[in-house]
Amino acid sequence: ARKGALLRDGDVVEIAAAVRSPAPPAADPGLALPILYEDGALIAVDKPAGCPSVALRGDDRGTVANFLLAHAPETAAAGDRVGEAGLVHRLDT
Repeated sequence: ARKGALLRDGDVVEIAAAVRSPAPPAADPGLALPILYEDGALIAVDKPAGCPSVALRGDDRGTVANFLLAHAPETAAAGDRVGEAGLVHRLDT
């Protein structure tokens, strides 16, 4: 269905397994973002305007999360949400 589609009484909605548990984003070693600060617990990145913080789909590239996964692969296990690579605060596109 398209975004905004109305449901009616008796409609059945099925959600594919891939949507329920999305794949984590891939590391993007070709993406270079300026690192403002980094230590053993924190990485502060200067995100340029127009660069999304996280991917909307698992195959999206060019996001801060993709950069973090390439720069510090251990960020894949940080945080509660798959695909955010431990992002705590974000200003999106």
